[in-house]
Amino acid sequence: MDVSTIITLVWLGVGAVLIGSEFIAPSLVAGFLGAAALVVAGARFIGLESLPLSFVIWIATSAALTAALRGVMKRMLPSEASRDNTDEALAAFGAVVDVLEACDDDHQNGRIRFQGTTWPALTTGERIPAGAKARLVCRDKEGLGWIIEPIAEIEAGSAAAGGSPTEEKK
Repeated sequence: MDVSTIITLVWLGVGAVLIGSEFIAPSLVAGFLGAAALVVAGARFIGLESLPLSFVIWIATSAALTAALRGVMKRMLPSEASRDNTDEALAAFGAVVDVLEACDDDHQNGRIRFQGTTWPALTTGERIPAGAKARLVCRDKEGLGWIIEPIAEIEAGSAAAGGSPTEEKK
């Protein structure tokens, strides 16, 4: 077996392995690289002798297949991937929380209950007493606590209903 035949078989083997890898880790890109390797193996089988030209054909074919067919294939083979918001602070913005320890306007730390645990909290300016409800504004500078603001309408709504925020919890 001469060197040219061995190189052709290597291109054929690499193409088969890359296409087979799509069954293990589907991404479509490996499949296109493998298909391009099979095109190079075919070109070498019909007479292409140059190894540098083989790499040029492989790169060009890979790029063309990826650019032309990836979008089409992704529509034909939909994935189960979902896109969720990964920014915790952005997702929490505006959430209503319980104030466990009062927050004063002189930036005295208080505590809130959010997502099943307690967090340090600072107020935007007004005093928020313990037992009140507050709204998350943003994370504090260190990223370890939250900046909160009072919610007058929730407190007013519960007072009009005949109870206080602390009575609702009991």
